[in-house]
Amino acid sequence: MRRNSIIICIMCIMMFFTMILTANAANELADAKNYTLGNSKTGGIFEDDFNDVYKFELQNAGKISIKLSAEMKRINIKLYDQDGNEIWKDTPYWNDTTEMISYQKDIYLCKGMYYISMSCYYTGYDEYYGDYDFSITYTAVYESFTESQNGSNNSVKTANQIECGQKYIGLIPINDDTDIYKFTLPQSGKIDISFIANAKRMNIKLYDETATEIWKDTPYWNDTTEQISYQKSIELCKGLYYISFSNYYTGYDEYYGDYDFGLYFTFSNESFSEEQNGSNNKINEASLIAMNQKYNGLIALNDEVDFFRIDCSSSPTIGVNANMKRVNIKIYDINGKEVWKETPYWNDTTEQISFTKETKLNSGTYFVSVSNYYSGYDEYYGNYSLYLSDGGAINDSSLTNSNITVKINGIPVAFDQPPIIENGRTLVPLRAIFEALGADVQWDGNTQTVTSTKGGTKISLQIGSTKMYVNGNAITLDVPAKVINSRTLVPVRAISEAFGCKVDWNGDTQTVIINS
Repeated sequence: MRRNSIIICIMCIMMFFTMILTANAANELADAKNYTLGNSKTGGIFEDDFNDVYKFELQNAGKISIKLSAEMKRINIKLYDQDGNEIWKDTPYWNDTTEMISYQKDIYLCKGMYYISMSCYYTGYDEYYGDYDFSITYTAVYESFTESQNGSNNSVKTANQIECGQKYIGLIPINDDTDIYKFTLPQSGKIDISFIANAKRMNIKLYDETATEIWKDTPYWNDTTEQISYQKSIELCKGLYYISFSNYYTGYDEYYGDYDFGLYFTFSNESFSEEQNGSNNKINEASLIAMNQKYNGLIALNDEVDFFRIDCSSSPTIGVNANMKRVNIKIYDINGKEVWKETPYWNDTTEQISFTKETKLNSGTYFVSVSNYYSGYDEYYGNYSLYLSDGGAINDSSLTNSNITVKINGIPVAFDQPPIIENGRTLVPLRAIFEALGADVQWDGNTQTVTSTKGGTKISLQIGSTKMYVNGNAITLDVPAKVINSRTLVPVRAISEAFGCKVDWNGDTQTVIINS
């Protein structure tokens, strides 16, 4: 009991002195003199005036360069934020020959009000008093997302939304050491990260939609250019992701600085679209495939195995083409017992796998798996195609005959079945597009009819019919709605325009642009 009382007393004393120090700092800052960036300022540290405080404001984030000369042995320099919190300090020492301090310092800061103080290092000694003059110059960094002191996008909850294909500018200053951005991949595929930074080293991390870290790297600068120039390709399933850039080492100037980056996305054209962590990763989740049909898949960072189910004739030939170094291929019988496997290796020149081999199987139902050979290495991830043949012609069953993106008011729409182009018309999964447009959707399985309502507009169309009804009025469609991979696809332009949206097509980027 007595021990607890002593601890409580000590804590109270510490809190008391902290309050005094905070109050003193607040009083000092309240008397701060205005300072205009770029100007030279003269002052002095003396026995009866040993602390000078100046305030200045940064309209944007950026770098301040402090230049100081002083006729004294040593001096305290401190920097405070707008709330009076000390965020940086230094105590430069004089040159023993000239008995002068000559000091320069670069500091990266968020935008906002700041205070800088010059104070006596050691009272009562003549060599610690004297005149000084200083200047602060400022170089702005125009961040893509402006942040005030201590940052605004430091967590996944406050992450800034970005889009693939665009360039963004950011800053890691001493009072905001993390930036987090979120982006959505409408389909599985490859992202290429392009990153340049004026810092010695930075942390780059990738998180999935549950905020679980799935990848990280810490690129280092070029010792000659003192700049990071970094490129990275990562295969991912479709879905929401977060990417963060953060300080590698706190307290050292060379680990702070500005950066710019962009994410560039390439579709994988999976025949069976998969969300994060996959959807056909087990035998009991296997996707149904047919003989003499070619299927596209992806071995991604967060989906390292795909299972397929097939009814095949005896001794089928299996074929795999893959853009990766090595891949596991296994075949299991109907009871889940492994009966065949191969691990084909790429051609060192083409860096591609091209593999065909006849299997010794009886007729029946089998499961085929394609999986990652070695986790954690870039060259063991990539897209692939797979087929089993009884000698007939191989048909390509990839349904995505174009890398199609659909954006509504600038936001990509995620689909569980990739859009297709048929007779010059883009078809997309109906539920996803109706919900993205803010419309209700109902399905009548008996008549194979979908009905959707938004405001005063009611749409209905039947699978296989070229007639769509808008508030009872018939409109002829160039392409009817159809079912593919158990998903109903509808013509996106006709649907969107019926709800009063403007629809454009960007052929260069294969993007349907819808604005409401």
